[in-house]
Amino acid sequence: MKLSLSKVLLIISFAFVVFIFEKNYRNVLSTPVSYWDLGPPADCGVVLTGGKGRVRAGLMLLRQGQIQRLIISGVNPVTQYEDLLEWPDWIWGKGVDPIVLEKQSQTTFGNAQQSWPLIDALKCQSVYLVTSEVHMYRAYLTFLAQKTNPYISLHPKAVTAPENEKTFLSIFYEVIKTIFYSAWVF
Repeated sequence: MKLSLSKVLLIISFAFVVFIFEKNYRNVLSTPVSYWDLGPPADCGVVLTGGKGRVRAGLMLLRQGQIQRLIISGVNPVTQYEDLLEWPDWIWGKGVDPIVLEKQSQTTFGNAQQSWPLIDALKCQSVYLVTSEVHMYRAYLTFLAQKTNPYISLHPKAVTAPENEKTFLSIFYEVIKTIFYSAWVF
């Protein structure tokens, strides 16, 4: 049986797609939960909305003194502070408003584009990026690719993904977005 050139090219293309998918699948699943690892304090934290536990993790970093300012990125434009949760009194005792709600972004790429100017304006030199373990690989690479100041350090703080983010379909969708972002963003 002789294969035509078009069939050979189709087989090679399919193998390449499977290889790229598998590589990104492993990368998406390889991010460890690192929220509990206490490292050196950072100036700021950026929480990417869209998953359960992320905002709470950012607030805990603020409360524990691991960060001084918190940017919550991707907040619905009509959302006010009071809508997210009842802010504890300790937040307001810091003397300055330690929380910034970024309301323009709707994607991970938008989170990075909108957050970096805020990070610069707040004069942060080190930043914790807070999102789920499943989302962290793509989010971290996106933030690195959009970084405007080479002297600012970025550190991942992955939280445990909720069960609905750990389904095969959700992970498959995250891998597809990662492949798309790798061609478009980073």
